[in-house]
Amino acid sequence: MKDYMTDYLQYRIERARGALKVAELSAQTGEYNSCTNRLYYAAFYAVNALLMKYDHTSSKHTGVRAIFNKEFVKKGIVPKEFGILFNDLFESRQECDYKDLFFIPAEEIEPLIPKVKEFIDFIEKLISE
Repeated sequence: MKDYMTDYLQYRIERARGALKVAELSAQTGEYNSCTNRLYYAAFYAVNALLMKYDHTSSKHTGVRAIFNKEFVKKGIVPKEFGILFNDLFESRQECDYKDLFFIPAEEIEPLIPKVKEFIDFIEKLISE
């Protein structure tokens, strides 16, 4: 793999881990809508790295989601539960960011924090293979 690609993939994983840290801080302060946003973006940055490694790209979130599901989840490369997690985060982030007077409950979002960490770790491992 060319050095620039290795650097880019590492950059995306670092962005994913940074977004996860911000999600954790948001949860600690009770900002669960912000936590949801950051959890989604943590997963999104990791998925973008995976797609880029295999020459898949999309300029839209829905496109990234579709490619990820078709090329990685449906083919069994990524476990189905990670596909569900990414899809659920996408939907929750949409609600948190765009619905008025919507507040996601702590008990719904806090359990996702370690799952997103596991998701990023799994994607990083796939990228390094």
